[in-house]
Amino acid sequence: IDASVTVDMNGNTLGVTGATDIDGILTVAASTLTLDGGSDIDGTITVSTGTVDANGTFDATNGTIDINDAGDLQLAGVVTSLGDVSIDFGTVTYDGAGDQAIVADDYFSLTAGGGAGIKTLSGAVNIAGDLAIDAGVTIAMGINNLTVTGATTIPGAVTITTATLDANGTFDATGGTITFTEAGNLNLAGTVTDLGTLTSVGFGTVTYDGAGDQAIVADDYFSLTAGGGAGTKTLGGAVTVGNDLIIDTDVTIGMDTYDLTVTGAANIVGTLTVAANTLTLDGASDVDGTITVST
Repeated sequence: IDASVTVDMNGNTLGVTGATDIDGILTVAASTLTLDGGSDIDGTITVSTGTVDANGTFDATNGTIDINDAGDLQLAGVVTSLGDVSIDFGTVTYDGAGDQAIVADDYFSLTAGGGAGIKTLSGAVNIAGDLAIDAGVTIAMGINNLTVTGATTIPGAVTITTATLDANGTFDATGGTITFTEAGNLNLAGTVTDLGTLTSVGFGTVTYDGAGDQAIVADDYFSLTAGGGAGTKTLGGAVTVGNDLIIDTDVTIGMDTYDLTVTGAANIVGTLTVAANTLTLDGASDVDGTITVST
């Protein structure tokens, strides 16, 4: 499509077997555009509720991907650039059947799909909407931070090295796996349903950093921090901390009826309430805050 030319799909599907070169404007709207060859987008693709299914290489350097409703950009090949991609609407899905690099960018919603493979962050990724990692798929963060404003759903897997996965919405890793390979961080500000299989032997800190009350999922943690500057973080079951426990200023951990065992150091600047349960501190304890024991 030449510069200064607009093609409107007008409700029809369009499939391209060979290469696609868009210097003008292609209006997909609610239709489906399938691009099986390489795509070079220096112009604009506009999508409302439709789908752009790019199965070959994709390069939108100097171009614009304008998703103005719940549309979907599906990327199965090597992606060089997303150009100026919408961050107010739409989902970008990396759905190659094997390994892919996820372009460092700001997304609205992001899905790691395709049923298999490792999707590796090539830089920091910020998601204004939701993150989904499908079953059988892994996001490898490396040293690159991943920030999610909306819901995070992980039936697949995520590996964290020295980076931070900052999940600010609801978090559910039921059936999934979270693996720390170095001293990375998982920050959880919303309601946490499940941490899946949490593999953090020797590495990693999980921080509940919501500004209000939260439930701490029953699990075995390496290091655990109750943060956020306020609120009561209530144990949802027995919790074991293999390394260090930190309770920040103005934050309370309520043990409810569950046991809490800390192998490493305990640094309590906030409050820890012990009721009909057992608190075991095997390492050094630095209590500048308060431990309250009722029964």
